[in-house]
Amino acid sequence: MRPVGFRVLAVLFLSACDIPTSAPNWETRWIVRAEETTIPVASLLPGKITEAGGEFAMSVSGGSISRSLGDLCSACAPLNGMVAPKPAFSTTLRSEVPFPVDLDSLVLTRGSIQVRVANNFGFDPIRPAAAPGSSRGSITITVRNGATVLGVHTIDGNATAFAPGTALLETVTFSPSGLPRTIGGTVAFEVMISSPVGDPVAIDTAQSLSVEAADASIGASAAMVRVRERTVTAEPMTLDLSGFDPDLAARVRRGSVVLDMVNPFAVGGTLTATLTAPGVTLVRPLAVAPGTSQARLEFSGPELRSLFGPAPVTIAVFGPLSAAPAGLVTVRPGQRLTASGRLELFVSTNSPEDGQ
Repeated sequence: MRPVGFRVLAVLFLSACDIPTSAPNWETRWIVRAEETTIPVASLLPGKITEAGGEFAMSVSGGSISRSLGDLCSACAPLNGMVAPKPAFSTTLRSEVPFPVDLDSLVLTRGSIQVRVANNFGFDPIRPAAAPGSSRGSITITVRNGATVLGVHTIDGNATAFAPGTALLETVTFSPSGLPRTIGGTVAFEVMISSPVGDPVAIDTAQSLSVEAADASIGASAAMVRVRERTVTAEPMTLDLSGFDPDLAARVRRGSVVLDMVNPFAVGGTLTATLTAPGVTLVRPLAVAPGTSQARLEFSGPELRSLFGPAPVTIAVFGPLSAAPAGLVTVRPGQRLTASGRLELFVSTNSPEDGQ
């Protein structure tokens, strides 16, 4: 028998205990190691959630408000179309940035939201009077998750001008105090505008001020996600059978692909394992359960003999996984389902009979 180019183990078994009357038929067990494959935690994450730098990162945009001067300033309505001192007004605008679908909650470790405020008024709402010493206004942006305040940022008219036709892009950084903290549902932002009396200006109640959450960047150490029939795909494994002696390959009688799996996720399901070689496709169901388990995929002699050749055999695994009973599962960065594969071949000392 020629040497083979991969690591194999062979164990001999006597097929019968009777005194042989013909050439004995022994059976050897050959083991061919396959590459390890993984299903990373990213496969279970909903859209807009990524794993990077040892954390989960959520980057979403959305949540916008636009209000006319007539909506914000009740005292301006009677002055519409007139040139008059700008009346004082104070109001709070509110909008929300929803969590991605299938994301229930995050253990927040950092975060910020960029808020874009566009001034389409004919005046500066926080510096409406030009004279030194005139009253100045402010725009205070508060980021919340429910009743919890995550961060506060103020645009002070004493330090910042907000001219007509311009926009301010402000970053609200979440306060590190109280972190890590579990948040879920939506991230809301409130914009409180305090605008004092100002210089005479043409009052147009159709003019507006708009506020938009331009970008939210959130880091987390864990996430609770909803996993229901989530299709996952493992990296393909390969088996190199090219070093087998053809006579040895012809005497393969049966065998199994054995997968030793370690699954840190509280998910399970029946995946599909597909072995492919040139002109050959063999398919088997593959049960996956939480924790440590072993799956054994059985194949007949003719099926296995059809795989031998110069090209490597590819083992692809894909299919749906679900969490039970409510579909929610907690995941952490760096987690991955791993499967170590091997092919066990049982080879006889005699050539196989037809159909074996």
